[in-house]
Formats: sequence, structure tokens, C-alpha cells
Amino acid sequence: MPRFKFTTKTIAFASLATALVTGFTLLGFSSAQFYFNFGDTIILIVSALFGPVIGGIAGGLGSFLADFAVYPVTMFYTLFIKGVEGFLCGLFLSLVRKKVSDKKKKLFFSFLTMLLSVLWMALGYFLCQTLFYGSVKTALVALPMDVVQGVASFTLASSLLYLFKMDALREKLHLELHLQRRVKKTETLIAETQTKKNENKED
Repeated sequence: MPRFKFTTKTIAFASLATALVTGFTLLGFSSAQFYFNFGDTIILIVSALFGPVIGGIAGGLGSFLADFAVYPVTMFYTLFIKGVEGFLCGLFLSLVRKKVSDKKKKLFFSFLTMLLSVLWMALGYFLCQTLFYGSVKTALVALPMDVVQGVASFTLASSLLYLFKMDALREKLHLELHLQRRVKKTETLIAETQTKKNENKED
């Protein structure tokens, strides 16, 4: 995983991503048999575009704030579960892009990464509900709905990222950050060179 630094730009990205996760988590619909929100879709997209750190922050904190607004009892469970979901998704997607060169294999492993990330979410809530209610049977009742939530989020996110080419934004954003790092390195080298010149003059 590349070294991550909190710059003004990354803080802005993280803040915007967190707000989006919060907003889209609150944007959902439910019935007696089914519940769905768009929070996991945004977590997957954010993790794919910005990487594991911002994905983890936005996933955990954004979902935590949404739970705080409507169902605070599980907000700390959510902070951990969704934070890990975003971090792992961003981390393994970064590794896939770095290690896999074949386009078809890269697409396959990217899809697999996102699918496993949302299945972790479903498993995390199953464990949470087992502890919360003290009953595996009660937790099993909610598990299918969490799996449906995850699979639907995976389908929507992968469609937006790869079928509608949203993933192309990542390359542009990374290019800007890369160029910004190179500019800073150049400025540092110039400053060090100037310092050495001044020291030589004094000698």
C-alpha cells in the first residue's frame, strides 16, 4: 500500500466521501421483508476511487453518523464493520491494480474483491446481532437481508465503476496527486540546494 499523507486535498476528499456515505445510507427504503440503502454502494465506489484509508474513514465514520441519526444502538458496531469493509476493499483493489496486468483477470479480481467486502459486511452484522440479541437464530433472520443488501450494492457499484467508466476518474485523481508529490519533491530539492550554496558561501 502506498504511503498516505493527510494533505488539504485528501482531507477534502475524505470529508466529501464521508458526507456521501452518510447521506446515501440514510437514503433507503424498507418493508417487512426487505431493507435496502445505498451506503454500501458508495463505500465500494469511494474505496475504489480513493483507496483504503479514505475508504475506511468514509465507510466507518459515514455509516456511524447515519446510525447515530436513526438507530444509535448499533453505531459503534457499524463504525467497525463498515470501516473494515471500506479499508479492505480499497486495499485489495489497489493490490489488484498493482499486481495483475491482464485486463480480464484484473476485472475478475476487482469484482471478487468488492463482493467479498460486502459479504464481510453481512457476516459482521450477523456476529453483531448474535452478540446483541444473544441468539444465533435471531441473527440468522436478518442475515439474508444483509446478504441481499450487499449483493445489490456490489451489482450497482461495479456497474457504475466499470460499465459506466467511473473508474477512469481514479486515474485522473491519482495523476494529480502524483504530480503534486513530484512538485513538492522538486521544491524540496531546490530548497536544499540553495541551503548548501549559502553554507558554501559562508565558508
